Amino acid sequence: MVPDDRGTALLVYDGECVFCRAWIERWKRWTRGRIACLPFQQAAVRFAEIPPERFNEAVQLILPEGVSYSGVHAILWTFAFSRHWSVPLWAYERLPGVAWCADKVYGQVARHRGCLAGRVCAVESSHRDTGSAAKWAGWLPLALLPVGVVVFSGFLQPWAFMCGLAISIYFGLKWLSWWKARYKVRHAAWRSMAYLLAWPGMDAESFLDARKCAAPPRLRAWCGAALETGLGAVLLWAGARAVPPGEPLLRGWIGMAGVIFLLHFGAFQILALFWQSLGVDAAPIMSAPLRSKSLGDFWGKRWNLGFRQLSHDLIFRPLCTDFGVATAGFLAFVTSGLVHDVAISLPARGGYGLPTAYFALQGLGVAFERSRFGKRLGLGKGVRGWVFMAVFTAGPAFWLFHPPFVLRVMIPLMKKVHAL
Repeated sequence: MVPDDRGTALLVYDGECVFCRAWIERWKRWTRGRIACLPFQQAAVRFAEIPPERFNEAVQLILPEGVSYSGVHAILWTFAFSRHWSVPLWAYERLPGVAWCADKVYGQVARHRGCLAGRVCAVESSHRDTGSAAKWAGWLPLALLPVGVVVFSGFLQPWAFMCGLAISIYFGLKWLSWWKARYKVRHAAWRSMAYLLAWPGMDAESFLDARKCAAPPRLRAWCGAALETGLGAVLLWAGARAVPPGEPLLRGWIGMAGVIFLLHFGAFQILALFWQSLGVDAAPIMSAPLRSKSLGDFWGKRWNLGFRQLSHDLIFRPLCTDFGVATAGFLAFVTSGLVHDVAISLPARGGYGLPTAYFALQGLGVAFERSRFGKRLGLGKGVRGWVFMAVFTAGPAFWLFHPPFVLRVMIPLMKKVHAL
C-alpha cells in the first residue's frame, strides 16, 4: 500500500558521495518536497537503533510509522510514496526474480558510487566481493545469454542465430574479463564503459590501467588499417559477386575473408589506433599473422589475441599447474574449438565437431612443433616454421568454416547485407 502523502518520510543517503548528492537533488524535484532528505553522517546519531553499516551500504527510507526500507526497495517506495508510481514497487515485491536482479544491480552501483562520481575508481578493500557469490555473478552473463539465444532460436534465421550466439558469447566473456580485473587496478569509470562497449580486446587490466600509456600511432599504421578495411569491403561486396552463382562455397569463402579483413584487420585495428592515440594501452587483436615464424607464434602472439588472452587466463593458467604446459595448452585449443562449434555448427545445424577437430589439430601441431623431433626439423623458426604454420592453419580451414555453415549461414547473411 502507498503511504499517505501527508506523512513525512525521510530518505537517508551518503552525504560524502558526489554521485549520491546529485541524485538526491533530482529526487527532491521529482518528489516535490514530499520526502525529507538527510545524510547518514547526521542520521546515524538520530537513529541509533539502526546499525551504521546499514546506512553506509545502501540508501534508507524511513516512513513516519517507523518502518524502514533499504536499497532499491527504498527507491521504489520513494517514487510510490511521492508520485504514486506503485507498479515498479508491485513488480519488485510480487514477481519472482525481479527483486533479486534489482538488488544485484543496485549493489554494484552502490559499491562503485565513488567511481561513478569521480575520475578515479578506488573502491575500498572492504567492498571487494571476492567470495563465491561474486565469482558466480561474473560467470552469469556467459551462462545465461547464449542459453537465451538458443531458447529463441526457433524464431531466428540461421544467420541471425549465429550473430546472436556470437554476440552473447562475446559479451559474456567480455563481462567476465572485466569482472576479474575491475578491482585490480585503479581506473577511471569511463574506461570500464569503453572497455565493455567500445573495445573488442579482452586484456581488461591493460586497458583499464591508466599507468600504462601507449605511444601515439604512426600515420603508416592508420594507412595500413584503412587499406585493409577497404580490402575487406571490396572482397565482401565485389569479390563475391564476381564468382559465378554456381560456386556458392567459393562465394561464401570470399565473403568470409572480406568480413575478417573488414572487421578484425580493419575496423578493430582502427579502433585500437584510436584508443592508442588517447594514450590507452589497447593492443590490436591481430598482429601481422602472416609474419608468424611458427604455429605457436601464430596462435600465441599474432592471431585473435583477444580470445588468446581469455583462453590463457581462464583455461591454460589454471590447468597448467596440475596437468603441465603441453596438456593445458591442448585443452585450451579444444575449448576454443567447442566455443566455435557452438557459434558455427549449431546455427548451421550441421558440421558438428569439425571446428573442435580443427582446433584440436592445431593443439597437436603446436605440441609436435615444440617436441624434440619438431625442433630437429626446424619447425619453430625460419622458412620451415612458416610453411608448417601455413599448412596447418590453412589446409584444414574447411573444418572450421565447413560447407553447412557457408551455405546455410554465410550465404544468407551476405544476401542480407546486399553482398550478393
